[in-house]
Amino acid sequence: MIAVAVAQPGKARLSAHSGTTGAMAKVNQRDKGGKSAAKADKRGPADALAAEREAITHWLLDEARHMKRSRDVIEQLSERLVGAGVPLLRVMINIRTIHPEILSNAYRWNRGEAAMVLNRGHDLLNDPMYLESPFKVIHDGAGGIRRRLNDPQIELDFEVLRQLKGEGATDYLVVPLVFSDGTINAASFAADGPDGFATDQLALIYDVLPILSLILEVQATHRQAMTLLDTYIGHHAGERVLMGQIVRGSGETIHAVVAYSDLRGFTAMSAAKPRDEIIALLNDYFECMIDAVQNHGGQVLKLIGDGMLAIFPLGDAAFEPYVCRSALDAAADAERAIEALNIRRAEAGKPPVRFGFALHKGDVMYGNIGSPNRLDFTAIGEAVNCAARVEELSAQLGESIVVTEPVALASGRELKSLGSHKLRGFAVPQTLYTVAETDRLPRPGAPKA
Repeated sequence: MIAVAVAQPGKARLSAHSGTTGAMAKVNQRDKGGKSAAKADKRGPADALAAEREAITHWLLDEARHMKRSRDVIEQLSERLVGAGVPLLRVMINIRTIHPEILSNAYRWNRGEAAMVLNRGHDLLNDPMYLESPFKVIHDGAGGIRRRLNDPQIELDFEVLRQLKGEGATDYLVVPLVFSDGTINAASFAADGPDGFATDQLALIYDVLPILSLILEVQATHRQAMTLLDTYIGHHAGERVLMGQIVRGSGETIHAVVAYSDLRGFTAMSAAKPRDEIIALLNDYFECMIDAVQNHGGQVLKLIGDGMLAIFPLGDAAFEPYVCRSALDAAADAERAIEALNIRRAEAGKPPVRFGFALHKGDVMYGNIGSPNRLDFTAIGEAVNCAARVEELSAQLGESIVVTEPVALASGRELKSLGSHKLRGFAVPQTLYTVAETDRLPRPGAPKA
């Protein structure tokens, strides 16, 4: 049950709860200077509210649990609570997540508006607005906070309370949503009825919270799984894994442009530079490479030390010229990004970054490779090997970008020939090309092919 601990006059603070009826009776005890909500409650008959409770519970269990987006669940639940007579003005629910850039997803619903998602970065933990907020108190373990905003004797001890009162709110409640792994999330509810929340309305909110928490946890778990797979093996590979393509040796042969890049002189730099400087260098380098590839429709499959393997699936033959040109544009954009990086490094007194970026076109096996309990979803095949060997030659040829003849011909671009060259491990020489100077520089106003 919920126990009320009055830390200061006029403040009711709630502890962990396991029930609703007794909890609401105690939550609505007289606050200093406030009326008894139980006596002031003159809302609809109990049987009508019981029917609304049953309808909302049925909707959560039958329909809402199949929804894909938490935003839709929160929006429709809020509207149903309003329809049941709860004078909701605003609902805010904060869900912690696992993401390299996002700390939590905050869902905000205002009456009469569509719900919206606010992604909070990891710097939120140092933001004074969060540190001095009711949500911080909940995350620290409080069982709940309630403030009757229409009571002049109640101290408005959080900025959000003053803001909500200015918008016409009369009551405010924030409670924890605890997931099965112990993660503490937070949900707040603001009312603008003349007397704030009535006892039975608070009971209705508390009754639906456990089911809502389960639904949001399932959705959050799915998002986290997708985020982790996107981050570590790539979006398309991650989708295939989630769809069940996890059997060792399973996969398909696809036609693709293979991109292979490598940071030159990395071994020597690793031996000469401090660890943190090397990590910062790799992060800067890979940001240039990965952004360029993904911005042009490529899929980054693997980071191998200082190297990157990516593919641009060709699919329909009619789109082959477009995909090959996209791969060339990605290579040119990567080169421009590295040049911009080198300007910043020069200003900091650091040596320039040199790299190789090779493109080849062919068939690759795209699927699961590895041991029974440690698999890798990747691409293998002669086309991958060829791209890696071409990248090895790029330094000898004095070029950052080197392209094989199949990509050059399919793209329809005018590229600069580098002649025919023997590749390590391949019997047949390859005619190689590089991007023309006009394609290396930004062309203001010129549309990309």
